[in-house]
Amino acid sequence: MFFKLACISSRRSDTACCVGADTQRVSHGRQTCGRSGRRIGLTSEDHYCTKKGSTMHATSLDAPSHATISLSSLFTGVPSSRHDAAAGELRRWAVDYLSRSHPELGRKGAICPFTLPSIKKDLFSVAFLDGADLSREEIAGALTEVIRQFQSSAPLDAKDESLKSAILVFPDFADHALIDDIQLEFKNLFIKYDLMIGQFYPGCTESGLWNAEFRPLDAPYAMIAIRHMTPSDYPFLTGDEKWAAAYLSKFAPDIPARVRGDLAQRIVNGKAA
Repeated sequence: MFFKLACISSRRSDTACCVGADTQRVSHGRQTCGRSGRRIGLTSEDHYCTKKGSTMHATSLDAPSHATISLSSLFTGVPSSRHDAAAGELRRWAVDYLSRSHPELGRKGAICPFTLPSIKKDLFSVAFLDGADLSREEIAGALTEVIRQFQSSAPLDAKDESLKSAILVFPDFADHALIDDIQLEFKNLFIKYDLMIGQFYPGCTESGLWNAEFRPLDAPYAMIAIRHMTPSDYPFLTGDEKWAAAYLSKFAPDIPARVRGDLAQRIVNGKAA
């Protein structure tokens, strides 16, 4: 959808997906995870625990899914009447913000170079979860269902798959700290599937990659975005060995696993050069 793709050596978007943006704090870069053409097997073994204060949270692929959650095209789909206004605002945000340059961006080109191509291919999907007092379990369950639908939706071929993206929108929700927590949990879980998970919300303070004063993740509503990992995601995956290893596994599969593990350690420790 709207993600920061573009060659590392040439241009990088300032939206980690537009599921994330080219944020400076790569250890918490907002993005998603999942392997090209690879279906996610939903097993209880797939989980990742994070500690928040004294509480341990486990994110699992077996999290309860929401049967009422359904992805549809933001531009050609027909939203329910209660989401008409939000859908219109999101279309304007995608076209007038993500698809355009910005004087504070720090480089030439659109904030997210792939948003407009995604829109033109009709691969920009959205789902809504209503409620001002959503629980962690409700959000995790809805996000799990969105990822299921994202993984099984067309296109499944590599040619256009990098343009496919999905956003779960919370039009009434304002607990942005919880959105941050869940984004990181799901990033850690789904990175092994080559998926990038990113967050957006009003007033998000994550810095841009090219200009620390720019805030690329600012958005009209709280959202969590999903897209496939691309070569340009490298800067967002250097803060954790598992992230770096997943990146090398996808884009340098011919390197022996033991060597990839060593390289991942060196990348995180700043010794890759």
